[in-house]
Amino acid sequence: MSRPEFIIEYEDAMHEAGLWHHQTEVSGMQTTAQLKLSPYVNYSFRVMAVNNLGRSLPSEASEQYLTKAAEPDTNPTAVEGLGSEPDNLVITWK
Repeated sequence: MSRPEFIIEYEDAMHEAGLWHHQTEVSGMQTTAQLKLSPYVNYSFRVMAVNNLGRSLPSEASEQYLTKAAEPDTNPTAVEGLGSEPDNLVITWK
């Protein structure tokens, strides 16, 4: 029988509750994983074992963890200014 690998899934506060997303897979020799996540988001995790005979049921979900805040990684685009009155401007962006 082959050594299992582990699948790590996450649920986050940005999507529908109960919707789990595949994050990564690690070898059966590992008991930790370093994940690339978005800043300032609440995450829960669960793990499943997989081998050549199939996949286990997922572990119980972890408690929620909040990633730290970070600077924005993109700038606003399409910045425009339109006057609605002689003494003002309405600034819009995407």
